[in-house]
Amino acid sequence: MYNEYYNIKKIIEGVYHISDPNNICCTLIVGNKKALLFDTGYGIGDLKQVIKSITDLPIVVVNSHGHLDHMGGNYQFDEIHIHEDDISLAKHILLSDKRKWTVDNYKKNIGLPKDFREEEYINRDCNIDFIPVKEGEVFDVGGYELEVIYCKGHTAGCISLIERKNKLLLSGDTILQHVWMFLEESRKMSEYIESLKKLDESEVNIILTSHSSEPYSKELLSNLIHCVNNINVSKSTPYFNEAYPYKAFMYSEGGEPFVTPDYVSIVFREDKL
Repeated sequence: MYNEYYNIKKIIEGVYHISDPNNICCTLIVGNKKALLFDTGYGIGDLKQVIKSITDLPIVVVNSHGHLDHMGGNYQFDEIHIHEDDISLAKHILLSDKRKWTVDNYKKNIGLPKDFREEEYINRDCNIDFIPVKEGEVFDVGGYELEVIYCKGHTAGCISLIERKNKLLLSGDTILQHVWMFLEESRKMSEYIESLKKLDESEVNIILTSHSSEPYSKELLSNLIHCVNNINVSKSTPYFNEAYPYKAFMYSEGGEPFVTPDYVSIVFREDKL
């Protein structure tokens, strides 16, 4: 089942980027002592079996932030880390009504694995004992050292992980071609800009995001910084999402959405500028 449901892409030796049919991605770093899994997606598929097909080492899970598409599969693993500022958000997001909305959306638009157990997924006890992480903490899995970079913006507790030896950045939702900054839990744009500048100070060749199966170069970060610095309400378009009843706008640069390589966009609310 999992071979049909997940796509596994080897980025470099020991680094695997795993995506589901909705392009929800997580990243596995396999060291010589243990393995680190950055995010667990919605948990719709049997991610644990996917990981077992790659390694039998102990697994440490680190969540980029407290949204369901990044930690919905936490229940399949034992050791879960998240930034302390997103623990309360994570516990709220894991409620059964959020998981039911996800299942309904997948049934309508994406498709579910053949042996998916809907009621079990929706009603599962997801009372997780999160282990809080902080800026500068390092996960040493043996051969790879992943450093926590605190990147508040999309949420209060967003983090990225950097592996400096291989100049690899796992960005979560902090760096994307299309960034949501209009949510209730999103921070002010000035705070987000500071997070991007912090990442820009690091030497990085490969960026793996949570919503693209393909790696990016650091140019994406440069384009995003330019876009954020130039946000103009008068040049933005209204943005609607049925799941979020907020008045929002989208500002974009770089050409045709998701076709032109330099395309980036920010969804924002005026009260968060």
